[in-house]
Amino acid sequence: MWLRPLVTASVSFVYLKATSSLCLSRQRERLLLPLFTSQVNRCNSLLVGAPKCLLDCLQSVLNAAARLLCNRRKHDHVTLLFRDVLHWLPVPLCIEYKICLLVYKSLNGEAPGYLCDYCIETYSSASELRLRSTD
Repeated sequence: MWLRPLVTASVSFVYLKATSSLCLSRQRERLLLPLFTSQVNRCNSLLVGAPKCLLDCLQSVLNAAARLLCNRRKHDHVTLLFRDVLHWLPVPLCIEYKICLLVYKSLNGEAPGYLCDYCIETYSSASELRLRSTD
């Protein structure tokens, strides 16, 4: 499958192991945050409709990075870390957000022309909407 190279967990875990020897959490944060946020956001709009196994692989790398950044153990939950500390979205929601952002920018003329051509805004006014009676 052509999506497999986009989600290479083994390479990402090598980066995690290499940075885990750093003793200061500030150094880890400076090194890991740009690395992982750029890798996750790089082509995530292409992952729409990807199999769950690929998204789970990418999510496991982010979970490990969150544990490393926040000095948590291997089996600690990371949901609260994602939401409250790091302000990260889970991978499926990150993909959905990226698609919504692209559509919004396309509808408002802020995206490249080739994207704006594919998004056509539809209008509906409240006067055109009618309620059906249940009688």
